[in-house]
Amino acid sequence: MDTLNHPFIFDDLANIVYNLDIKDLSNLKNRLIYQSGYGMGQNDPSRPFTYFTYTLNYFFGQLNPFGYHLINVLIHMGNTVLIYFLTLNLFFLFYKARLFFIPLLVALVFACHPLQIEVVTYISGRADGLATFFYLLSIFFFLNAFFSQRKRIFYFLSLSSFIFSFWSKQIGVTLPLMILIFEFLLDSNGSSPVFLSNEKNCSNSFWQKIDKRKFIHLGFWLVLGLFLLFRYFYFGGLGDRITDPWERWTRLSYALTQPIVILNYFRLLLAPLGQSIDHFIEPAKSVLEFRTFISILVLGFSLGMIVYFFKKNWQYSKIIFFGMIWFFLTLSPTSSFFPINDAMTERRLYLPSFGFILCGVSFCLMIFKVPIKEDFKDKSFLKLSISLCLVIFIFAGLTLKRNRFYKNPIFLWQEAVQLYPKNARAQYNLGNHYLKVGELDQAFSCFENALQIDLKLAEPHNNLGLIYLQRREFKKAEESFQKALMIKPGLLVARQNLEKLKLSQRRKNKIK
Repeated sequence: MDTLNHPFIFDDLANIVYNLDIKDLSNLKNRLIYQSGYGMGQNDPSRPFTYFTYTLNYFFGQLNPFGYHLINVLIHMGNTVLIYFLTLNLFFLFYKARLFFIPLLVALVFACHPLQIEVVTYISGRADGLATFFYLLSIFFFLNAFFSQRKRIFYFLSLSSFIFSFWSKQIGVTLPLMILIFEFLLDSNGSSPVFLSNEKNCSNSFWQKIDKRKFIHLGFWLVLGLFLLFRYFYFGGLGDRITDPWERWTRLSYALTQPIVILNYFRLLLAPLGQSIDHFIEPAKSVLEFRTFISILVLGFSLGMIVYFFKKNWQYSKIIFFGMIWFFLTLSPTSSFFPINDAMTERRLYLPSFGFILCGVSFCLMIFKVPIKEDFKDKSFLKLSISLCLVIFIFAGLTLKRNRFYKNPIFLWQEAVQLYPKNARAQYNLGNHYLKVGELDQAFSCFENALQIDLKLAEPHNNLGLIYLQRREFKKAEESFQKALMIKPGLLVARQNLEKLKLSQRRKNKIK
């Protein structure tokens, strides 16, 4: 609850504060979904439900951050509850074990992990929270359809949740494949893992189930196909359009860089140190580049472990296998060969982190040799419970500590610059916040640093012009605005600043 009064930061300004679309309920349909590219002051048409929630926030609370933060917190709480019940169901389906405390520990590790801050405290991270909520809800309804007499109702609710998931953010597109994996793991009557039997029977049982339930799966794949076709032909592509001047990715460089990114994700999930609101990753140029080669080897080993745990019939191998599959599958939309403006962001781990945490807790159950039952008199179970409670306590402390950074954007961007001195965007944003509070020398230094990193950026030139204006160095201010327009002729704010400066100079000359 420490987050509720934090200010708008970073993309919150474009998505909410300066977004004219959320401030007008008229013609709402065309404001949420439209064909042309979006920019400052507009909704992102690929995430209509997320921006609909921003519209409701504005309708009830205008630009008071409290309401926006409250919705994010409630979404996170909802996801935590869904993860508890999903974990509880997984242990029952796989092992016929009615566990309550272990699922609670999994849910609490998820809830308290410091990486979740970027989805909860950072308002613009809501898209990941919403998509995760409907993703989990869809699976919850789908599993209930196995056992309920009202199968059609639960199927309809599952399919509807799937639609809301990808209209919140595109990460929901992996759901049909995840549901197929559930089918594979459960036997023909949906009561126990299918690969308890021999491999041949496992395969036959799976395809028999798919044949019997093909129309159920067809609904999910049909909706997914229509969504992808709509996105390709209406929006002009499946991935993000690279419109951010701070990023420069090709399909090849993005794909080569993602193994490095995934290795960093592993590190942050295990030991959440070195967090940043804006991670900066240099594009990889070749598979033979050392960091790329090592990352691919580690990633290949991890994928090999999925096969290893699938083939083993150890006590917890099935749920470890499921956790690994969940992590890589739900991460795949953002860590593949479809370029996205940011190669690495912490909020993308929100949905995949459940699989990682489930896998980690299950691995600890195996290492501690904990039987599949909850007996607090059992020493191994007690040791594991105390260890996980300690992890939750540490994560909660780190979360509270990091959450304070979001109270002051200057601290947040200072951290980003310290971690990544070559991050031009971080230098620029830190300079912006210094400029807002009147720290002109620090702001000037940040904008100069940004230009030393990348001379092709227009925005730092514009802001240097503003500093020169405040210093009454009008000639230098005019040169800075002109440089900004030479690099980016469509930069409206630089053109307006230049026109205001020239108008002011003409008035002074007339007075003289």
